[in-house]
Amino acid sequence: SRMVERVLRDEPAEIATALMLIVYRLRNSFFHGKKWNDSIHKQRENFRTANQILMASMDMHRAESDA
Repeated sequence: SRMVERVLRDEPAEIATALMLIVYRLRNSFFHGKKWNDSIHKQRENFRTANQILMASMDMHRAESDA
C-alpha cells in the first residue's frame, strides 16, 4: 500500500500515522476480541509499548498546544 511505501521511506508523519493505527487496532483487539482470551498474557510487552507510544504522542500534543 501507499502508506507502507511512505513508512519505508522514513516519512515521519507516515510513521506516526502507522504507529497510531497499530496501537488503535491492538486496543480494539484487547477490548473487543474474543480470540485473545487464552493468550492475553503473551501480549504484555505489546501493550506496554502501545501505552508508551500513546503517552509520547500525548506529551508531544501537549507541548505543541502550550507553545
